Amino acid sequence: NKKSKRVILFEETAEQLGRKVTTFTVKPSTTFPEKELFFNHLIGILRMNNFIPPMK
Repeated sequence: NKKSKRVILFEETAEQLGRKVTTFTVKPSTTFPEKELFFNHLIGILRMNNFIPPMK
């Protein structure tokens, strides 16, 4: 898999900032009947992996 220039620049910037890039594989948005469900799915993945705080 060849990386796009955009991904390469993103990874280089993260490295310069001393940050680690974490890659997730998620279902495509087209598998969800509504965009809102897709975004809820993404938010759930980010919360389960402690990238965003839990709901209060």
